[in-house]
Amino acid sequence: MFLKFQFDSLAWALIIALLSLSNEPNLPDIDFDYLDKAGHFLIYAIFSFFIYGMRIDQKANAPLILAFLIPLFFGILMEYLQGTLSEVRTPEVLDAIANGLGALFTCFCIYIRR
Repeated sequence: MFLKFQFDSLAWALIIALLSLSNEPNLPDIDFDYLDKAGHFLIYAIFSFFIYGMRIDQKANAPLILAFLIPLFFGILMEYLQGTLSEVRTPEVLDAIANGLGALFTCFCIYIRR
């Protein structure tokens, strides 16, 4: 089970990185109010679930904390790199917040379900 979630986590991180750092100018531009933020929220909520599934450290709440911190910092890193590596994409603070809230939502759901 660990290897499945490990593969899923790494594949999901790669997909996020490719989409975040793409210089493709023809990616769809979402004009609906905050639909883009909902996408960030959902993508990082799923990423958090995959990270939690790895159960890297079995101590008390450590997997839950890592399931929040890894996607949070990865999301911040992706936003930063958009500003430095991408010619088309721009970093947005609200995107980073949506990323973190998605991870937090997953962790909250896992916590109340336990």
